[in-house]
Parts: sequence; structure tokens; C-alpha cells
Amino acid sequence: MAPWKIVYRDNEFFKVPNRNSVSRKGSIQGLEWIWTVTREHEDYVSMFWNFQWPTLRASGVTGFEGTVSTREYIERKFESSIVMKEILLKKNDGCSFDLILRPILNVLDDARIESIFSSSKFTDVVLLVQGKKMNVNKGFLSFHSPFFHALFSSNFKENSMNEIPIVDVGYKEFAELLSSIYPNAIPPTSENVVNLMKLADRFQMEAVTNICESIVLHHPRINFVKKLAIADKYNLESLMEFCIKMFETAPDPLKMLRDPEIKNMTPGLKSKLFDKFLEITRE
Repeated sequence: MAPWKIVYRDNEFFKVPNRNSVSRKGSIQGLEWIWTVTREHEDYVSMFWNFQWPTLRASGVTGFEGTVSTREYIERKFESSIVMKEILLKKNDGCSFDLILRPILNVLDDARIESIFSSSKFTDVVLLVQGKKMNVNKGFLSFHSPFFHALFSSNFKENSMNEIPIVDVGYKEFAELLSSIYPNAIPPTSENVVNLMKLADRFQMEAVTNICESIVLHHPRINFVKKLAIADKYNLESLMEFCIKMFETAPDPLKMLRDPEIKNMTPGLKSKLFDKFLEITRE
């Protein structure tokens, strides 16, 4: 199973000799690396990470996105095994690095969906989505969703049906929704997280909402206004608190208030932002 997020902090600083290279091996949660630091000049060094993830590749991980931090923040997305950078580092200065990475998983194609939702001794009902069959377990879905708990209850005619149609949703996107909580879960990406948030709200799947909220909160390519709109629409407290802190510490909060998307948000949020702006300008 691919890790949801890899976080690593190298607390052991080591010194780079005058004209030599120093290498260190490491691994965490299936990600392996050799980190090489080479003295290129008396004032700077080059750093070279050779990443490998053979076990995770077998689970569908094609690469990683996130940050590699040394003395400054840099954003990385890599699908090859090589990451390089240079930093200023005097002779005998120490260096170390941190990783915060999310796996990039291969997309769900029809063959993989059929494999995940094929009939087995653990499945006891078939969902029909766009005419295609998805074998699932009633108890598992009922545990994760009041919607499905009600659908499978004795008060609904669907409880006695061997095949239950699920309408107004695409086959692939519905598979992405369920796959995000299934064993060997396929977590949402920045490309489908907004749509999955909408589906999670419709099908009352709080676990998926929480997963999506975490991705939106931490993802560097989802901007402030987009984060704020999602927090407002789905009433996500942690994401909302994060956005308010971003607003309070922004170099130009007035520019953020003037974004055209702000006018589409709820009156309560707009009032809260305006009050925060007045509070900031009085300081």
C-alpha cells in the first residue's frame, strides 16, 4: 500500500570536506535514496539525490511531488529518480535535508477498476454505474457512508435488489471516490480533488472529505482563493482556519480581497474577511 505522505527530517548534520564528496544512504516507507554532497567551490556545494522506490512502483507509484528542503524551500515534482540542486555552503559548514512528499499514482483505467471491483467472497451487492457493474460490500460502504447505510437498509426497495443503479455520476469518478477509502487506497490528486469533494458531499463520505481537505490544505499549487472557496462551500473548519491565517500574514491582503472569486462566497465569510482586514490595518 502506498503511503499517504512521506515526511523525513535528517537531524544529523555532516561537514563537506574541501574538495571531496560525501554520500549517505537512507530510506523511509519504501522510498530509498543516496544523497551525495560535492564541494564544487569554496563557497558552494552541489547536492544530488538518487531516489528509488521499487516496492512502491509495484503498488502503482510513478513518482512524487512535494518539497526537498535544505537551507531554503524549493518545490519539487519528479518522476525520474534524480533530483539536484546547489546551495551556498562554506568549508566545514554542516548540511542536512528534509522531505515532505506525496506519491503520484497511476490513473485508474477500466482494467484496474474492474480488478478492484470484481466479484469476490467479500462482495455482496452490485452497483450499476453508467451500465457498468461494480461489486462492493454493503457493510463496508454503510460504515463509511450514511447514504449507503440508508440505501441498503430494509426501508428501501434497493435492499432487495441484486443490482442497484447509481445515477448522475460517471463510472470512473465514482470508482475514484470509492478507491480513495478502499484497501490499497488510491488517494485523490490535485486534478480530481475538487470533484471528489463534491461527490463525497453528495454520498456523505466524511472520510473522503477529510482526505480531500488535507490535500487541499497542503498542496502548493492550489492557491489561496481556491482553498478558501472549498472551505466555504463544504464548511471545512481546519482549511478555513488555515486560509484565515494565510490572509492575516499576507503581504497584500487588500489584493486578496479584490479577487473576483471572493464575491461568490457566502456573506458570512466575506464579512469575516473584511473584519480581519480592518483588524490588520489598525495594527
